[in-house]
Amino acid sequence: HAESPAQLGQRVTASDAAGAYQFQGLASGQYTLTFEFPGFQTVKSTVQVSVGAIARVDVTLPMITVTEAVIVTAATPSLLTVRGGGSTIRTADLERLPTGRTPSLVAELAPGLTNNTPNVNQVTISGAVAYDNVFLLDGVDIGDNLFARPDDLFVEEAIEETQVLTSAVSAEYGRFSGGVVNAVTKRGGDLFSGSVRSNLSNAAWTKETPFEDAAGQQRQDKMDRYYEGTFGGPLSKNRAWFFFAGRSQSSETSLTLAQTAAAFPQTDDQQRWDLKVTATPMTNQTVQVQYLDRRQQRFAPSLPITIDPTAGDHTNTPGNLFAANWNGVMANRFFATAQYSRKINHPRFGNSSTRLQDSPFLTIGRVSPGGLHFGPAYFDRTDPEDRDNNQLTGSVSYFGSKPGWGTHDVKGGVEVFSLVLRGGNSQSSTGYLFNTDYASTAGRPLTDASGRVIPVWIPGATTVGNTLPTRGAELDIRTTSFYLQDRWTLARLTLDLGLRYERATSEATGGAASIGAQSIVPRLAASYALREDGNTVVGGSYAHYSGRYTSSIFGRNTPVANAGRVTSVYNGPAGQGYDFAPAYDLTNYSVVSGSFPTANIFLDENLESPLTREFTLSAAQALGARGAVRAMYVWRRATGLAESFIDNPTASGKTVVSQNGATFGTFDNVYYRNSDAAVRNYQAMELLG
Repeated sequence: HAESPAQLGQRVTASDAAGAYQFQGLASGQYTLTFEFPGFQTVKSTVQVSVGAIARVDVTLPMITVTEAVIVTAATPSLLTVRGGGSTIRTADLERLPTGRTPSLVAELAPGLTNNTPNVNQVTISGAVAYDNVFLLDGVDIGDNLFARPDDLFVEEAIEETQVLTSAVSAEYGRFSGGVVNAVTKRGGDLFSGSVRSNLSNAAWTKETPFEDAAGQQRQDKMDRYYEGTFGGPLSKNRAWFFFAGRSQSSETSLTLAQTAAAFPQTDDQQRWDLKVTATPMTNQTVQVQYLDRRQQRFAPSLPITIDPTAGDHTNTPGNLFAANWNGVMANRFFATAQYSRKINHPRFGNSSTRLQDSPFLTIGRVSPGGLHFGPAYFDRTDPEDRDNNQLTGSVSYFGSKPGWGTHDVKGGVEVFSLVLRGGNSQSSTGYLFNTDYASTAGRPLTDASGRVIPVWIPGATTVGNTLPTRGAELDIRTTSFYLQDRWTLARLTLDLGLRYERATSEATGGAASIGAQSIVPRLAASYALREDGNTVVGGSYAHYSGRYTSSIFGRNTPVANAGRVTSVYNGPAGQGYDFAPAYDLTNYSVVSGSFPTANIFLDENLESPLTREFTLSAAQALGARGAVRAMYVWRRATGLAESFIDNPTASGKTVVSQNGATFGTFDNVYYRNSDAAVRNYQAMELLG
């Protein structure tokens, strides 16, 4: 029998002739195991079960004599039984640490990763690119379809544990070349309980930077608070629980913009709530339904590279998550799971004006630093963007043993994951984007009476891009996966033998050529206990990982998030300011290049996700009954990166592009294919205790 405040009802199983047994699908928490057999004393043991971990409890049942006894045993430290790299971080431990509580910030406590990434809330795991990880909430993919960072579809106070997998990852997980971050939330219990939390921040608690000091900027001394709360309990004791979590934030932060040193009052108003119902309709059968909703409105700089205090953007980001899960014992040796989820993320941002003078600017680095945004807000609010996904998973596990042949824990499953992206990714509501520099004095940008940064118009250098988005365009990339994983324990030797098959297909607006990529990736690991007591374990693994089929590469030949663009260079007189008429006369520009995803960009018919090969060696040592240390060497090599090529720059390798009866010009054909011209190499020594 297995009982826990974290588990609805009692779980029951029977050992086989060899004395082997297993409980599968247990929720994380502390369990009391009771071992009973006629004619023998009852033995009880307590064990802490973490998400995704394997806890081994071996006991001996003494014969009944005069008095029946209860024996308490200890479980083997999990570092001796885990498959690979990473760690599990409990929220109860986080409360003692001065650290963030979002999944990506919690993940930083695990070895083998960093948040030194291009975008906020991303992580780089085991040297992989930052957009190639999987973020899960209770096993449901909540990754943003564009940046592969976790959507804010969680309440931090509701998270119970966060599992981080960085190497030697089981075949159960796929669609990544980096790793997996899985946050598990609370479920309620047979007792009513809850919490209230107030989070405080103040910009004045941090010292001004030298740049702010030089500009005379002082950080605003203003207390910002946001609140979280949870409440859960029984709907029917030992039968059904509910759990509710909420989060409310209304904050204002004074930012200091680069170059101009202008103060920008950024605001963030958001509400999130999460409702979960868990029920056990019959013994060893559990059903769970969860719904999470988010409403967020922000006023912020249009881009992280915005330097113009007038370029604020009122963004609106609604989203929600629905998930339904069932797991149960099918027979004494079979355990099955099924889960369906749907995630919606619909950000709305950008300008709505169609006046040419309201086009945004990006600097080119001729007379000012390059790559900065100023002028009107970037993007087009009239081109709505949706980032949704649907996920269906199922698995069947079998546990059995045979004297002399050890035990087998076999799990097979299927996953269908659909990444849906809508929108033409229009860069400007006017259809145009200027690339030029700004006027400056003593290295600082000049601004006009309204505070706008003043553009300069440079003949032969200033350009204008005419974006040609297909509003409402849709891309659906579907990855279908099958996997089989066997954990074979034979005396002191444990083998993890896994194989995963993934096939990716796509459909897009406009009938763009679809992808048909597939891969077979092995996941193999072995560990051996050097001593009979199992307190010294050595191991190794070899694995392949097939990265995610991201829209930024596998949708390059579609109009989705890939607007066509014609770039023209300015040939008029030099000048400056928003009222300089020649700069807004499009007859003063001549076409120099163009990109048309549905016309001159092609995907190789054999294009597939890059392949990462991994090899690890590890050694772990128990320190008494409650501690352990482990060292792991990790080697990785990623090949087959997707790159763009212009194979034939002659006339036969070009495409004449026309649209709506107008000819834009003749452009080079661009091909995307896998190439080993560039590789990613990674080595690490990870120490964990």
